[in-house]
Amino acid sequence: MTEQADTQWFRIRAVLRCAFEEDSDSHVPVALPVASRAASVAARAALLRIDRGDTALRDVSRAIVDAIGALEQEVERLRLRLNLSEVGIALTKHLVEIGGDGMTIESPIDFPAGTRLRCWVEIVLDGREMIITTAAEVLASVHGTELRFIDTPSAVRDRIVAFAFQQQARGLRHAQ
Repeated sequence: MTEQADTQWFRIRAVLRCAFEEDSDSHVPVALPVASRAASVAARAALLRIDRGDTALRDVSRAIVDAIGALEQEVERLRLRLNLSEVGIALTKHLVEIGGDGMTIESPIDFPAGTRLRCWVEIVLDGREMIITTAAEVLASVHGTELRFIDTPSAVRDRIVAFAFQQQARGLRHAQ
């Protein structure tokens, strides 16, 4: 996916756990967890068979299924962090400005301009912690390090944009 250089994306400032590694053709990416059929999927299918007239049972069942789904997502996030750790990639806190087009890291990250990186970023979206990953290119920057996201899957970009707007809304609520 190629973005136009003149496109202006909304960005927010945040402290996020991030990791950066050079992303080359010879690089073997960290294996993402393989998702088997989640227990929450089977539970949701079973929930559809519950008598529609029993609203209390249906409400309790939905709450339990949602809890199972949240636990499964947390296990997957922890498994990914362990996988990253096993190959020497540690997520560390950085003050950043992030949006759908890229991010600026307030401190230098020791990669020259033009370097293609793999970025790992942990965000909290709708109360759930998740680790997203995308490729980025290091741009020359006077202050800190500027990264332009490249070939970002739309699902990842959507999560970044949702996170940015969620953080903006939270900031506006706190300002009132």
